[in-house]
Amino acid sequence: VELLGNIPHRAVTPVEIVNEGTDNLNIEQLRIPVTALSLYETPSDHLWTSSMRFTRQHGLGSAEFDILDESAHLPADSVKIAEARSPLQRKSVIHAFSSLFS
Repeated sequence: VELLGNIPHRAVTPVEIVNEGTDNLNIEQLRIPVTALSLYETPSDHLWTSSMRFTRQHGLGSAEFDILDESAHLPADSVKIAEARSPLQRKSVIHAFSSLFS
């Protein structure tokens, strides 16, 4: 986080990518549905969102994902200041990632 600097209006989104395939996984870009993430504030006034985990199963060209509100990636003593703004539409997100995980 120190490398990013302190930009007051930006939030850090921790992303974990799990490749259970036998081949390398090259990712050129990643689209994150930020409106589906909760917003947190740290005691040092930094903003973070819920964590996301993308898992590519062996032999599949798409990824399953989980939104992790209670994640080890969130800084200690973070306080949720806003719920997600819109519900997650799982099929559209999986489709959006399918071209990246092939």
